[in-house]
Amino acid sequence: MTKKLLLLLLIVGMSFAACSQDDDEMEEMEETMQMEEVSDSAKLIGEWLMTSYEYTGVTTVSSQGEMLTTDFSGSAKDITYVLEFREDNTFTSSGGYVITLTTIQKEQVIAGQTIPADTIVQDVPLETPETTGNWELANGMIEGISFSDGQIGGETGELEILELTDSRLKINADFEETSAVSGATTIVQVDGEIVFEKM
Repeated sequence: MTKKLLLLLLIVGMSFAACSQDDDEMEEMEETMQMEEVSDSAKLIGEWLMTSYEYTGVTTVSSQGEMLTTDFSGSAKDITYVLEFREDNTFTSSGGYVITLTTIQKEQVIAGQTIPADTIVQDVPLETPETTGNWELANGMIEGISFSDGQIGGETGELEILELTDSRLKINADFEETSAVSGATTIVQVDGEIVFEKM
């Protein structure tokens, strides 16, 4: 009986020691993550020039039980867009770029009418108004900044950082928007990435 009790106390004691060690490891990991965020915040400070913006997507328009889908892709050129992060956790953005937009319409039948296949390539200039706002870095996200309609803006939102070094910033440019006009619902889904180089 004494051996069983001693063994039980030994097991319970080891369990508490293991839990204590797990708690210590968790605290160390949280401290390390906080230090990395401070370091990453420091890396963000400065002016960043957009060097590429690439995306693909699909637009779906639904009305009266019919659906029309269009695939598209875009690539930025003639880029003058600059995003500046300041130490006081404010940001500004200005400049613009031209998107080479390729729209691919597959042949579809809607309401008995055949819509022929078509591919259109066009250059779409995007001058963005100067935008200002506040930002904060948390869990790999730049909070306080949003991305929509091909523009980074001051709306409340967040940008996911895919890569951050002293000289390169890559962010996720995925978004989805839904609108309804005159009984038709339009859904735009975009998958993209934006790359910035520090100036």
